Amino acid sequence: SGFFAMLVPDLDNPFYSTTATAAQDLAAESGRRVIIAVTGGDPTREAEALHELEGQVDGFAVQSPVSSAADLKEAHERKPVVAINRRVPGLTSFTVDTPGGLGAVYDRLVELGHREVAYLAGPPSSWMDRHRRAELVEHAARSGLRVRVHGPVRPAFAEGVAAARGIIDSGCTAVLVYNRLLLLGVMFEFGRLGVRV
Repeated sequence: SGFFAMLVPDLDNPFYSTTATAAQDLAAESGRRVIIAVTGGDPTREAEALHELEGQVDGFAVQSPVSSAADLKEAHERKPVVAINRRVPGLTSFTVDTPGGLGAVYDRLVELGHREVAYLAGPPSSWMDRHRRAELVEHAARSGLRVRVHGPVRPAFAEGVAAARGIIDSGCTAVLVYNRLLLLGVMFEFGRLGVRV
């Protein structure tokens, strides 16, 4: 068909919108087109999009998929599916190694004298968030960091704003967040409350 579909949880997140734009540009270079479908990070909507579009496209790229691995593999049997920002055995998958890279961040926090660290968690459906949290807990046990998990929350600016006061009240001297939208919300509220970042 010359069409591919990219499923994204939302377009508010710059990660998803930037990747979608890059996919469209790359496809255009070879005379193809990309259909963007927004799923809201909902497994039912994701499954519906995979089913409804399979007759119109040559394959799918699914960003931060929330469907079960079995459902994604079943869809892949009908049309090729690539997972972005999640590892799915049996599918071509692309992720940024943020869980592994966080070890260096934790070491630096300890080096700077931090002992109480907040982590503002993303949605429970996030594969990446689960792996980040596991890495954080494991590294904290080795390094002497005390981690206070806040959330899970929806990855949005307003949720970051709402979580900022609880992070301050927890006594933590450093905070790590699930994504940049939450980070911007936290920093905005810290600034409004007079907390220097």
